[in-house]
Amino acid sequence: MGSTSDFVKGLIVSYMDIGYSSRETSNKIGSLIGRYNTNKQMINEQLFDELQVSHSTCANIFKQFKEELSYADNRKHNGREAIYNEVEQQNMVGIVEEKIGISFKEIVNDKTINPKEASRVTIQTILKENDIKCYRQPQIIHLSEQQRSSRLMFAQQTKLWKQNWQRILFSDESQITMNPNNNFYYAKSKDQIPLDLMKNKQSYPLKIHVWGIISSTAPLNLELIEGNLNSNGYLNLIQNYFNNNQNRLPKDFIFQQDNSRVHTAQIITNFLTENNINTLEWPSGSPDLSPIENVWSVIKEELWSFKAHIKNTNDLYSATTEIFFNSPTVKQAISNSYLSLPKRIQQLIKLNGEQIRDF
Repeated sequence: MGSTSDFVKGLIVSYMDIGYSSRETSNKIGSLIGRYNTNKQMINEQLFDELQVSHSTCANIFKQFKEELSYADNRKHNGREAIYNEVEQQNMVGIVEEKIGISFKEIVNDKTINPKEASRVTIQTILKENDIKCYRQPQIIHLSEQQRSSRLMFAQQTKLWKQNWQRILFSDESQITMNPNNNFYYAKSKDQIPLDLMKNKQSYPLKIHVWGIISSTAPLNLELIEGNLNSNGYLNLIQNYFNNNQNRLPKDFIFQQDNSRVHTAQIITNFLTENNINTLEWPSGSPDLSPIENVWSVIKEELWSFKAHIKNTNDLYSATTEIFFNSPTVKQAISNSYLSLPKRIQQLIKLNGEQIRDF
């Protein structure tokens, strides 16, 4: 057990804390080896050994986790008096609701909110039991008149689509940042966040750049992007994916990408045309219509369960890959997002091409 890295311990605790057995946890962590190989990632001998963790080791690590934290000082669950009584908890909740935009780290360290210095998990439990949730700051889309017109035309063309949406493979790039003070706020309702709420970013956070693709039923592929992505680099991404997955692609699929210059370069258009890959004519400035944006949001929220064990960008990419392919919340977000597309299109028409806030 001493040779198990903090990152692998974090995986074990994260899985078993949501109900996976030690054997299921062992199998899931071991499957990461295959995931690395599938994505053509380099995996060194040390990491290979670390990912081959037995189910008994999983059980022992999780047992040790529970013993050390005593389930995070949450004394109401073991018969002892809770750290904060009901009145004190309501006072804590009231202060958090007033301080929209406060980060979880700030909540834990703020003496007016947490004067008894309770543990992070105790604070999480109190907030959860009082319906205080963590949300990301909504993305504000600044649209030109031409973009609004283009979005409205797209909505009119697709307003009768139902099953057609199931054929679309949505793709996108995203920057994944491990930053405890950026773009999160705590409140009972998403509607409470002001659109102009902005947070100062932490200096030099851990961050990676990834490209992903999803279908209506599953996440399909996730690739790490090294350095700045240009048209040649993007060509390599889509060439590798489509050439290596011809027999696994859904029948009659349509490929979606946004209108960045990298995606619309002539070499990209030529490749798609030569390989008979149908593409969706996508209106610019429309992340609020794309289901994969919901996947990125889930990943960025679920990374918090890995936070204590992410020490470098390799850990961050490993955690991102694990959530992308194996999180039930990601799969549910994909299903819900695809099903919501007709409603989004109707909202877009109603708003005359303006941003859809809830997506």
